[in-house]
Amino acid sequence: MRVFLIFSIFIVSFFSQSETYEKLPKLKNNQGYFVVSYSGNYPPYHLSIVSNDTIFKSQEDLSDFKLKKGYRVIVLDEGEYMYSRLKLAKHAGYYKLASRELLFTVTAGKVNYAGDLQFEYHHYNESVSSKVVNHISKTYLWLQENHPKLMDKRKIIYSGLGVDNFMNFYFNQ
Repeated sequence: MRVFLIFSIFIVSFFSQSETYEKLPKLKNNQGYFVVSYSGNYPPYHLSIVSNDTIFKSQEDLSDFKLKKGYRVIVLDEGEYMYSRLKLAKHAGYYKLASRELLFTVTAGKVNYAGDLQFEYHHYNESVSSKVVNHISKTYLWLQENHPKLMDKRKIIYSGLGVDNFMNFYFNQ
């Protein structure tokens, strides 16, 4: 009986200590991972990302956000994209996100990060303002903690507007 009890405690402690990570889909040759980093005064209900291709526009719709701030890792085909619209509640309308800083590119085979999409809902005129702020170091730490196997295999790159050499500097120290 003691052996069974000790064995049971060992099994329970083993499985409670094991780390579990969100499983990510495998990439095709023309795809890259994209980190959606967001924060706002409300958790988004729905966020749309559209391709910037003038001939064929595709759209990626993201739902099921639980927090006012967080991260999601998705797979996108290589190309240019932009954050398009935001919905804050199930029965609310969409807010158009129209700013040049919301453009980004996805490079195949990489972990792409375009900045932290920050938005704020304004009650007084029922509008949303948005901007993108580069927090690649925080995002890298989150990826290391939540997707360590991904970060062992892939390089994170800044894919928003402008140039950011911080990660190159960081890795070469």
